[in-house]
Amino acid sequence: MAIDPDSGLAQDIRYSLVSDPANWLLLDSQTGKIWTTYTMDPKSPFLQGGWYTALIRATDNALPPLSGTGTLSVEVVELNDHAPLLQQLSVELCSDPRLGRGALLSATDEDLPPQAHPFHFQLDESSRVWTLNWSVSDLNGTHAMLELLSEVEPGLYPLPLLVSDSGDPPLAQLHVLNVTACQCDSVGICS
Repeated sequence: MAIDPDSGLAQDIRYSLVSDPANWLLLDSQTGKIWTTYTMDPKSPFLQGGWYTALIRATDNALPPLSGTGTLSVEVVELNDHAPLLQQLSVELCSDPRLGRGALLSATDEDLPPQAHPFHFQLDESSRVWTLNWSVSDLNGTHAMLELLSEVEPGLYPLPLLVSDSGDPPLAQLHVLNVTACQCDSVGICS
């Protein structure tokens, strides 16, 4: 809302958009009321530090007309609306944990920090069989290591793996990681 300090004159004020880089705004020229025409995307290149900036001009109808320009800053907040996705759906491990190494796992999230990583990886504990033979440990914000705790028969093991993000509230997704346990040679290569 603009106020004209020329109180002795009955003047109408009209509003206009001077700058709306992404064309996200709709402005009522008589009232100055502003709406968004599109959803403001937190990942847009038109944002700087999470803020969208537009310039609004208010012009009176005097002779000559005078105007003032104001800056409208809108903070576009990132919501946690995506669960993290496991990047690998299948891995190979030596069936004997003394041979080879574990399997490196990674996840991504379409959300931006702080609604994304660090991620937490864990085996679904509803089946105790998985937690007895397998272990998952977080390495950094986006990676974890899957390791065997004891020797298993070679074959395919569908491990239920839960990956959660650090959003507020956190979102999690259950993935089935297909682990092929294979016989390995002395240097840990699957044969």
